[in-house]
Amino acid sequence: MRLAPTQTLRCGSITLEHLHSALSKALDVGHHGSRSQPRHLAVAVSGGIDSMVLAVLLGKLCMQERWRLTAITIDHGARAESAEDARWVEHELSTVHGISTIRRPLVWPGNLSPSDPHGFETRARRLRYQMLGRTCASIGAHHLLVGHHKDDRAESVLQRLIQGHGTVGLGRALKPFAAIPECESIYGVDASGEGVRFPTGHQPLQGTVSMFETGGVSVVRPLLGFTKAVLSKTARDLKIEHREDATNRDPTLTVRNAIRQLFRAENVPQALRSDALVSLSDSCGETATNLDAAAATLISQAAMGFNPQSGALTVTFPDFFYLDFHSEAEREEHLHRLVVMLQRIISVVSTDKPRFTRLKDVARQIFQRSPLAGLPSKAFHAAGAAFMPIATRPLAPAGIHAPLGAATMGQERVMTGLAWRITPKVTPKVLRRFELDPPNAASGHEQDFHLIDSRYWLRMWRERDLAEEVSRSSSVAAEEPPHDACHRLSVVVRYLTESDIASIQSRIDAKSRSVFRNMLKANAPGSVRFTLLVIAIPDDGISGNSEDCAVIALPTIGWKLDKAKLNPANSERDTLLYLKLQRLASELDWEVRYRSLHPDIVSALRTPNQRQ
Repeated sequence: MRLAPTQTLRCGSITLEHLHSALSKALDVGHHGSRSQPRHLAVAVSGGIDSMVLAVLLGKLCMQERWRLTAITIDHGARAESAEDARWVEHELSTVHGISTIRRPLVWPGNLSPSDPHGFETRARRLRYQMLGRTCASIGAHHLLVGHHKDDRAESVLQRLIQGHGTVGLGRALKPFAAIPECESIYGVDASGEGVRFPTGHQPLQGTVSMFETGGVSVVRPLLGFTKAVLSKTARDLKIEHREDATNRDPTLTVRNAIRQLFRAENVPQALRSDALVSLSDSCGETATNLDAAAATLISQAAMGFNPQSGALTVTFPDFFYLDFHSEAEREEHLHRLVVMLQRIISVVSTDKPRFTRLKDVARQIFQRSPLAGLPSKAFHAAGAAFMPIATRPLAPAGIHAPLGAATMGQERVMTGLAWRITPKVTPKVLRRFELDPPNAASGHEQDFHLIDSRYWLRMWRERDLAEEVSRSSSVAAEEPPHDACHRLSVVVRYLTESDIASIQSRIDAKSRSVFRNMLKANAPGSVRFTLLVIAIPDDGISGNSEDCAVIALPTIGWKLDKAKLNPANSERDTLLYLKLQRLASELDWEVRYRSLHPDIVSALRTPNQRQ
């Protein structure tokens, strides 16, 4: 809604019309132009002039637009005055301005202290954003507005220059819309909370991966077009009270404070002044935007297959993706496009965020020479992922492909016949330990989702089927050991191993072995099976003997031990152990979803049998 000129607040200050326009543009960027209207906004308020001006103006705008607004203030406990400042913010916003306000104390881990200056900025930022993110998720607010302004953006650009960022990094300093930082693996905050079914006709099996996650909390910065001076004038004109944190002026405390002190100096070189740095970021941002668009085009031109059950991504690239199809002048620019494309592709299986220069090496390793040139491609690991070349059809002899530079982005794609299978880099360690309540406990279905190996959101619980209990009691041998269902059960999640496969097959009969092998072959052929997750009883879960550590389920492919039949050749000891494990497996239930996927990847997805 566009506000009438008579509704502006004061000439020279930020008006409701200004804020509405800036907020709409930021949301358009985040929602790819869909212009969805926010239902519930949250605003982070420290009490400083920036966040107080934003909160007060938002309060007026949300009342006008009939949006819901919640202010969140954090008592970080770093100063003696922190608690009093947080109480003041709560009172000022709720009582004076009529804005619903939540005050949260920051809980510092036992090994950290807010009074320790070493690494304070990094630790405090992480804890603060995690508290803000969890609070937003608890109240159903998907957008967290913060008071970063134009001068803050200049400081971020200079800090990134100091850290050695290139064009893309400088162009993405303080974006108007971004995923909330520091909240990785927090369900409902980290791009999660809403399940969406996979596209392209994926037919889920019961108990397997049928959805990927979306949602979460995003940070919105509507004040990036306004300077600190404009915010100060707005505060004076509207008589907005505020409190400044004295530690923000100490240049020895944080890098950001030192940069801020530099900007206050009168003899700052022109190239380091705020306007010049913002202009540099804008220019770099245009380059980054163009790279994003080019990467989206490249992804749409590749043939992509994805199996959510194994989490393996298979990609076949057209001939003209390869560097030897481009002139020397084009290669560096094309390499940059390939890097951005690879960032999105790798994000399907890994949350590692390697530097741009590292990904250039990965791009060269994949795209230096077309497979049609007759040079073999080799498997390698990089960026938390494993890359395996797979020949999908016989490759043409060397020398018959188009000459260098002949291919263009507008050409009809000709696939090389070489696919790359991309999976996570497997580690032997336990990925997560769960303590499960007894069957049918009140907390059963309320268990939280946990992010496992950067790919799967998993929650599990124990549940007893009384009908199955009666059936089992009439069919199970009298020697079945007693089962105590009143205690919590400890289970671990890790990757499948060769010894797991051998152990499972030794304990089940021939028909069950055939079913198990076929499930592995269909969902995770070859070495891909060793990226499958298993749920196992740890060493002390049954008898304390390490030999009794056993797999009872493979959650992403829907296999459970209780559905298999016992190998009649088992020893009495193995039979007793198997029956105990089978009972535990029968109580186990879970829900598993894949992590969020970039929109370009979702658009390009093909189910395995549709892959080109």
